[in-house]
Amino acid sequence: MNKIQAAEVLAQYPPRTKVADIYHEDPQVGEALSTLMPNFEYPDVSYKTVKQLQYYIAQTQSHQQGSTR
Repeated sequence: MNKIQAAEVLAQYPPRTKVADIYHEDPQVGEALSTLMPNFEYPDVSYKTVKQLQYYIAQTQSHQQGSTR
């Protein structure tokens, strides 16, 4: 799964959906999170909503890109 596919997996859920509510129901969610978050640990994000997680991932990726320039 690439980063675009991983983002699409998360985007299929309503923004207020908690990660804990979908993680064990949809195996693609775990794969998507592992793709988008290299040091992914479920307990670190289980309480977040999909929207919060998308924001966190975007912030992390933009910070990583800025540090490699």
